[in-house]
Amino acid sequence: MRGNCGELSADLGVGLVQASILFGVFAGVLWGLSTDFSLRFGDRDYPIPGFMLWAAIAYATGGSLLSYWVGRGLINRNAERYATEANLRFSLVRVNEHVDDISLAQGEPDERRRIERHLGDVLARDTAHRVGVTPI
Repeated sequence: MRGNCGELSADLGVGLVQASILFGVFAGVLWGLSTDFSLRFGDRDYPIPGFMLWAAIAYATGGSLLSYWVGRGLINRNAERYATEANLRFSLVRVNEHVDDISLAQGEPDERRRIERHLGDVLARDTAHRVGVTPI
C-alpha cells in the first residue's frame, strides 16, 4: 500500500479526470441517441431532449439513495456485533490466562456463567443479524 500523500493525491486526480472523460463521452452518446425523443399525452407531443441521459442520471441517483438507505443501519449493526464478539474473546482469554487462580478460588461457576452470557449475546446478535432485526 502506498503511503505517500503526493502519490495518493495524483491517483485521485487521475481517477477524477478519467471519470470526467468517461462521463462526458457517455453523456454525449446518450444525448445523441435520444435527441428525437418525445412523450405523447393526449393529442400533444412533448419533446424531451436528452431523455436517455436524464433517465440514466435519475437511475444512478435513485440507486445510490437506495443503497445508502439500506446500508446505513449496517454500520452500527456490525460495530455492535464485533463488540459482542470481542467481549466473548476477552472472557475466553481471561479464563485461559487465569485458569489456575480461578480453579483455586473455585470460581468455575461464575466464569461459566460469564462465558455463557457472552456466548448467548453473540448468538443472539448473530441470529438478529441474519434475520435483519436489531435486538434491544
